[in-house]
Amino acid sequence: MSRRSFLARSVIACALFTCTVGFALAKAQAAPVAVPSAAAARFTADVRGQGPDVILIPGLGSSASVWDATARQLEGRYRVHVLQVAGFAGAAPGANAEGPVVEPLVEAVDAYIRANGLKAPR
Repeated sequence: MSRRSFLARSVIACALFTCTVGFALAKAQAAPVAVPSAAAARFTADVRGQGPDVILIPGLGSSASVWDATARQLEGRYRVHVLQVAGFAGAAPGANAEGPVVEPLVEAVDAYIRANGLKAPR
């Protein structure tokens, strides 16, 4: 299993157990962040700030807003990616409406990390 795949699986596992997760990732790229399209999204991403990347994912019973205060504190020093899993905490179900959720979600987070050139934490 690749390190990125392991990272994505770890993030989703914590979210499933209603953990709060924050990972410091590699320095920010100058390129714009690729956010999943609404129709095919397994999650949405709110990206703010500049600097090394941090991904925050709420537990599945919580909305992304649980990270608001933390994101405000971090966005002056970090590029913060606050993810909201589709179909949880009142979010539209998107691509999570039918079929498996966890494995495709892991793959979507991994694809997001790759598409944006984020590196696994050291």
